[in-house]
Amino acid sequence: MTDSKKKKIRISFQKLKEAFNFSSDDVTHYLNIKKGRIAMHSNFSGAFDEDGNEICEPNPFYKNIYIEIPGILYYEAYRDMERFAEQVKDEDIQKKLRKAINSKGAFRLFTYVLMDYPEDRENWFKFQEECVRSRIFDWLEENNLELEEP
Repeated sequence: MTDSKKKKIRISFQKLKEAFNFSSDDVTHYLNIKKGRIAMHSNFSGAFDEDGNEICEPNPFYKNIYIEIPGILYYEAYRDMERFAEQVKDEDIQKKLRKAINSKGAFRLFTYVLMDYPEDRENWFKFQEECVRSRIFDWLEENNLELEEP
C-alpha cells in the first residue's frame, strides 16, 4: 500500500501467529485485507479460506486483496537460537546450546538440551514468542497494516 494511513485489519494475533508458524515450502497463508481472514494454499490440496471452504478461482491471491504471510525462515530460527544462547547466564548450558546449534539436527538438539533446564526452557519459549511477535508486527508495518483485535 502506498497510502500513508494504515489499514486496520480486524483479526486475532493468535491467527496471524499460527499462519506465520505453519507456513512452509508446501503451505502458504494469505491475509485477506478486505475481510481480515486467512486463506491457505497447499501444493497438495489447493486453496482454502479460513473456514476450510475451497476457493475455486484460478488465482484467488490477487495482490489488492490477499497479502502473503511469510513463514519463519530457517536462518531466522537458527539466528534466534544463537541469540538466545548468548544471553543464557550459565556457561555450561551456553556451551551445550552452542554445540547443539553447530551440530546436525540443530533444532532438535537445541530443544533436547533445554529439556534438562526447565527455567531456561521456559525462557526460550518466551524469547521465541517475542521473536515471532516482533516479526509479525514488522510485517504489518511493512504492509501498512494495523492489527485490530476482534
